[in-house]
Amino acid sequence: MCGILGIIRPGASRAALQQAGQLARACLEHRGPDQEGTDQEDGWYLSHHRLAIFDVSSAGRQPMSRVSLRVVFNGAIYNFPELKEELTRLGHQFKTETDTEVILAAYQEWGTDCFTRFNGMWALGIIDTERNELVLSRDRYGIKPLYTYQDHQQLVFASEPKAIHSLVPVTQAINRAIAFDFLINGWQDHRPETLWEHIHQFPAASYAVYSLSEQRITEEKNFYQFPILDQHKSVPKQWKEQLRDLFQASVQLRTRSNVGYGLTLSGGMDSSSIAGAIAKHGGQKPTTYSALFPDTPFDESPFVNAVTDFTGFENRPFYPDYAQFITDADACVVKQSQPLASAAVVSHFGLMRTLQLNGEKVLLNGQGGDEIGAGYDKFLLVVLRNEWQQLPMTSLLILRNLVFGQGLSLRKVLNRLRSRQLNAVPQAIWGSTPSQVNVKGFFRRPDQDVYNTSINLLQQVGLPSLLRHEDRNTMAFGLESRTPFLDYRLVDFTLRLPSSVKLARGIRKSAFQQAFSNYLPTLVKERRNKLGFATPQEKWMVDHQAFFLNTIQAYVSQTNDYLSPTALSWSKTVLAKRQYHHFAQVWRLWAWAHFCIINTD
Repeated sequence: MCGILGIIRPGASRAALQQAGQLARACLEHRGPDQEGTDQEDGWYLSHHRLAIFDVSSAGRQPMSRVSLRVVFNGAIYNFPELKEELTRLGHQFKTETDTEVILAAYQEWGTDCFTRFNGMWALGIIDTERNELVLSRDRYGIKPLYTYQDHQQLVFASEPKAIHSLVPVTQAINRAIAFDFLINGWQDHRPETLWEHIHQFPAASYAVYSLSEQRITEEKNFYQFPILDQHKSVPKQWKEQLRDLFQASVQLRTRSNVGYGLTLSGGMDSSSIAGAIAKHGGQKPTTYSALFPDTPFDESPFVNAVTDFTGFENRPFYPDYAQFITDADACVVKQSQPLASAAVVSHFGLMRTLQLNGEKVLLNGQGGDEIGAGYDKFLLVVLRNEWQQLPMTSLLILRNLVFGQGLSLRKVLNRLRSRQLNAVPQAIWGSTPSQVNVKGFFRRPDQDVYNTSINLLQQVGLPSLLRHEDRNTMAFGLESRTPFLDYRLVDFTLRLPSSVKLARGIRKSAFQQAFSNYLPTLVKERRNKLGFATPQEKWMVDHQAFFLNTIQAYVSQTNDYLSPTALSWSKTVLAKRQYHHFAQVWRLWAWAHFCIINTD
């Protein structure tokens, strides 16, 4: 995990580029506290802040060079020892034990085809001084961030938008379409555009070649596509063993580290399976870390305790309460540089501080498991909607499981099936209505079936936002976060499994439950309710209404651009009358006001 920066400005002198890069690179220092470096020639500048995980010596400092190549790289290529062995047989020699040097050798040997050989997460820029070109690339699922800005004078890329802000002031303006996407729907990180004008996310699973002399992109390509589901193909007889083997292989790759590793443990199936896989196959016993909420409906202590008893791992809990939320909210929104999606983002921020204080530098987590394994309610709802007419008995079984086994209200389920909106809000709360925003709207693909629901979550509304939360919170404390469920081999295999396997008997993540049975204690294995990273957010909003309302009031007293004064009176009514179906909207109004106030301080 690192912070990378590149400035391509043809005709600019080394001195001018160094001066321009000085402020920008300072914005990324927190991402790489161990080492820093720069490299430049007339026309280009590269900067890097390193969090040292493999070969922690100064030999791993970046930018790293090899013949005519210069690279800045953020991430981890977990299979670099195997690639290094293959490249050695092809005649390459190595001076370090880093994955960075293997990236350079792999690019030297295979060109842009090297990206298909990497198993890991990455955002990188390679300058080839001989070919006079820049290559940018990002991993298959966008685990690592890469942002770009381009005009007729320059191309800039960086790990976070704030580094670009310091170079190009115009990018500090808010993209109004993205702002309303958040305010109305809670969507973030779902488009190539970002919350900041003229700053774009470089697409996942892609590379682009930029000619330094012609100042344009000469080639761009997706090097990975999601597998196509063949509905008529039979399920392999040994699918449980294959799924378990792929998962175990992914976990083993992601425990490679020269500085040890920890594990965030929620008590849910995903993180518990990672813990169980590590315990089952030996090796280092990691310390686990959990955010727990005693004496609330969201407390997962019994499940966490069951996992630690089962594995023998030590757990170090973190107990985020309202006071901790207030303490951390401002710092968290500064590091996120976007409105807070929920209180869980702040609690996660505090949990990452706990890991840092305990000396951790690498952690494994369960991100991606719900998206590929059908872990959300919406997977069952889409099956229920599709089968309502064709298979009434199956539908009734799923409906019964949703209402009685998993605690959803019958009214909520039926309204979701009818596509009725329970959270419509009055247009009067908006200062500038969405219809006045003259930009192209975002089309969210429909959840047609279980497979397409997974793809939508992986690509659009869902995982991209969670990965950004994870990246910026971990990087705020110099931590590298790894996601075993996002090994492309595991993703491809799981996506090909039919919904009848992933949702057998109306149980979410049934495939994982069956395949990982030996990794899980009985209490977790038989668990049916899903919390995610849940917090007492609604209770805090009820018990401390003044805090949330005062922030909204402070914002609308300064401007009526996005929110009108009606937003304040409407929020007061919602909180006072306990209209819980509107609480998520009130949170977004508060989060937007909080973000704007902090961002202008």
